[in-house]
Amino acid sequence: MAALAKTNAGYFRGMYANGLSATSETTRVAREYGVEWGMGVCPDDWSLSDAELVSRIKHIARNAADICLYIEGVNEPNFAGAGRRTATDWPQRTVAKQKVIWQTVKGDSRLAHVKVVGPSLHAVVGTEAQYKLLGDAGVARYMEYAAMHRYPGGHYPDQGLDQRLAWVKRYWGGKPTWITETGYNNALADSGGQNPVPEDVSAVYAPSTVLEAVDRGCKVIWYELLDDPDAGAKDNPEATVGCSPP
Repeated sequence: MAALAKTNAGYFRGMYANGLSATSETTRVAREYGVEWGMGVCPDDWSLSDAELVSRIKHIARNAADICLYIEGVNEPNFAGAGRRTATDWPQRTVAKQKVIWQTVKGDSRLAHVKVVGPSLHAVVGTEAQYKLLGDAGVARYMEYAAMHRYPGGHYPDQGLDQRLAWVKRYWGGKPTWITETGYNNALADSGGQNPVPEDVSAVYAPSTVLEAVDRGCKVIWYELLDDPDAGAKDNPEATVGCSPP
């Protein structure tokens, strides 16, 4: 957290899970270094009941309201990931959870300053039809910001951005957009997935990514700050979306 604060970053994004020692420690050091937290609260495997979701948000209100910047909806509900099947009623489930988040945050004066950010669709498999499904289910009523994941896949940072912003305008009430994930992976040895780029290329594109988002009135979060371990192979895209430590 000290290193993050030295970059003058105002906030970070991550899941808030009450009951974990890591959560209380993160809260403590974020407060110490004056860094806010954009909080996810709802896993995409639907394992959290509505009562548990309310309890989690109330825990934030009691213990971390001062560092909470926003509370976010379900992360990529349209994509279950390897070995799992996406629920056919995912739009309805997603909006139901978003409504719980909205009502709980807006009903607690301790969270009056906290923004409610909507669910974010998977950047690659998300389609206009899926944006429409969430819109038809009423998602726009329960968020102040639309969330978006946008990975340019080796292209210039605005790749596909205007198209998706048009979908937000058309189906989600034109809400202001918070790009909660974007960036490039450096897994040059990987032959599948989105196109990788060398680290010096992503370093050049990073400022452009911010500027292209701001120019369109969007907030933006780079995913991720640091690489995960990759043993030097550089064949794991998920492990190379951050920056290599010095």
